[in-house]
Amino acid sequence: MPGTGLGRCLPVRNGYLLPADDLAGTHDEEGGRLDAGGVALVLGALGEDEGRCCAVAGDGDRDDLARAWERVVEGNREFVRGERDVDPRLDDARVQREESRGTLVVVRVQRCAPRAHDIARLAGRCRRCCRDERGRGRGEHKPEHEPPDHPLNIVTPVDFEPTAEQKEIQALARDFARQEIEPYAAEWDKEHRFPRDTFAKLAELGLMGACIPEEYGGAGTDFVSYILALEELSRADAGVGVTVAVHTSAVTLPLLAFGTDEQKSRFVPPLARGEQLGAFALTEPEAGSDAGALRTRAEPDGDGWTITGAKQWITNGRYAGTFLTFARTDFETSGARGVSAFILDADQVRVTRDEEKLGLNSSATNDVAIEGAVVGRDRLLHEENKGFRVAMQTLDGGRIGIAAQAVGIAQAAYDVAREYAKQRHTFGKRIAEHQAIQQKLADMATEIEAARLLVHRAASLKDKGDRVTEAGAMAKLFASEVARRQTGEAIQILGGYGYTKEFPVERYYRDAKITEIYEGTSEIQRLVIARSILGVQQRQLAQG
Repeated sequence: MPGTGLGRCLPVRNGYLLPADDLAGTHDEEGGRLDAGGVALVLGALGEDEGRCCAVAGDGDRDDLARAWERVVEGNREFVRGERDVDPRLDDARVQREESRGTLVVVRVQRCAPRAHDIARLAGRCRRCCRDERGRGRGEHKPEHEPPDHPLNIVTPVDFEPTAEQKEIQALARDFARQEIEPYAAEWDKEHRFPRDTFAKLAELGLMGACIPEEYGGAGTDFVSYILALEELSRADAGVGVTVAVHTSAVTLPLLAFGTDEQKSRFVPPLARGEQLGAFALTEPEAGSDAGALRTRAEPDGDGWTITGAKQWITNGRYAGTFLTFARTDFETSGARGVSAFILDADQVRVTRDEEKLGLNSSATNDVAIEGAVVGRDRLLHEENKGFRVAMQTLDGGRIGIAAQAVGIAQAAYDVAREYAKQRHTFGKRIAEHQAIQQKLADMATEIEAARLLVHRAASLKDKGDRVTEAGAMAKLFASEVARRQTGEAIQILGGYGYTKEFPVERYYRDAKITEIYEGTSEIQRLVIARSILGVQQRQLAQG
């Protein structure tokens, strides 16, 4: 609720005069214009109020306190009669003492959008205040007329536009996708072909290690840039998108986050440069959403382990050179606590099956067997029996990548549906002129943009180092369901043509469904979100 405070125009550090244009048409009850120079905004005392603080009326030295409270003023097109509801930090003896020395001001604090010059002015003054504060000696006292310290709430604009560098990376990925992926996507889908040459070209551009630091062979971008590139690749072909997503989010990044210096120097550069593909081997036939039930065993063997087990639905399995693998090391403890993470090479893993799938036919999905692979302690990632933390943190970030993939698929379907609607004619006019089609396109555009914003928010939080469990789950849940729903709407707009392979929307529809399943089903995402917002301690849930 808006609050009302009583302030005074004093030459204090936390008090700022508002320019005349901030008192848009403010008048007293007798029609005389109020003195804009006499209106002050005491940010220090009102800093806890969210949003922009607006002074909407004040009197000169003509009025006393009682008359000031009775004035009817107009601010932000709202008539307000003052009530005696003074901020206690301002309603003190010091204010009363200064009554004859300054101009009495009635301040109404109301949430409203800041203007650009407001932000620049306040931020600049805030920086000067900080410099003044640092310049003071530790033993010096503040002048008596300064108000007590209070949090200064500076309103900063929310910028939804990518930076110039992020736009460049997005444009690079888009141009590549249009030239090297989109023309061949239908053929790859039909032939179930894994486009190995395409990933070599992506590596040359630095997109196989976009968000990996340059010192480890990557391009050194932020996570948002990587997500923007991933959306563009998935827009052209979701199979290419998921291959890059698993390689980067599920293998390279956890090695960087949990690996020792030796492990990072040894395993990350070949992945970041695209010399090898990575695979994430968590899921098993009896351990999907309940990943803590995995049965792959790592038996102690001298100064290392012998690993035996089977994994299912492993993306990149046939073509990977590095496998991030999870196995049980504590056989007395059930559930997730006895699981450890290991780094295996391709020659320690045998592919037993190529999965036939509904969609994503340009990506490889395999069952693999690990038959007595001997590894030393240099292959243990993070701590023994604490590998589940690696898995869950990896999936927190990986979900953001899958959400970006879903947005790319939905955007591709929308693009086709919109162009088709502008060209197809029925009943003497374009179908885009029929309200039923307009409503479908409007809903598609709105939901896709909302999903994109959720994805970018989650990616931004990850860039800041914040926990992204809830934000990533929200992004994946919403984006995946948008992709499935709106690819279906694209088919509906195209009618019979949408159901044929003459147009790509049927492929988008098939590709979209998996985004509701892998890296955590929609049901698991709802559990993750619910436990987060309710403050309930999360059970060890898998998103495999």
